[in-house]
Amino acid sequence: MSVEYYHLVPVILTDALYIAFGGRTGTSTAAQRRAAYQIGESQMIRELGTFLLPTTVTGTFKYFHNMPTRLELPHHHMISVDATTILSQESLCNCNISEDAGCSFIVDSMYGYIDIRRLTSAYLGCGCSIEIPYQMRIAYTAGLPTGTAANDAALHLALTIVAELNLLEVIDPAALEGGPGDPGIREYVSMGYGEKRMPLKATVFGSSARANKAKQLVEHLTPKVAFKLGH
Repeated sequence: MSVEYYHLVPVILTDALYIAFGGRTGTSTAAQRRAAYQIGESQMIRELGTFLLPTTVTGTFKYFHNMPTRLELPHHHMISVDATTILSQESLCNCNISEDAGCSFIVDSMYGYIDIRRLTSAYLGCGCSIEIPYQMRIAYTAGLPTGTAANDAALHLALTIVAELNLLEVIDPAALEGGPGDPGIREYVSMGYGEKRMPLKATVFGSSARANKAKQLVEHLTPKVAFKLGH
């Protein structure tokens, strides 16, 4: 399956929000901060498995011949399925592609499960007069509700932490815990004082304590791993 979409500009973080939640601008430029915001939001999309605001995308998926079929879309927090199209080879005697209407029903909006049905049947016949479905094109809308994006303080704090980690990587990598790359530290000793920390997770944001805190802050927005729904 294939769905391509990339954030090119930040949609939540601004200088005002970043500063309000403890972000430090230091000697950074506006362009550097915008880049840090955009990178941080892209990382958050990967962590949550969905967009930070309702976003419509179109993807192509393998056709399953045991239609109707159940499909897990790449994004959680489903809002709507906007269009379903079945792509087929027009006949065995040419390479033309035909498009037939289909319909989809959301089974589980949190996890992105939908049921797909084809409205027209494959042409039955012999020789050239047979239609061979091979692909589905689905347009759908997914993402956090706008109210969550605007008012969820835990999300805002997590985004601020992640953005600052990215900003420091640009303007002062040595200021990151453990140095450039923000590797995180499990044990250290300095001037007779030592500290050994609990194990930290390797997250999409990094492996440091702050990266782990950002992940913890948005756990309420991250669907838990669940068994796959049956056909």
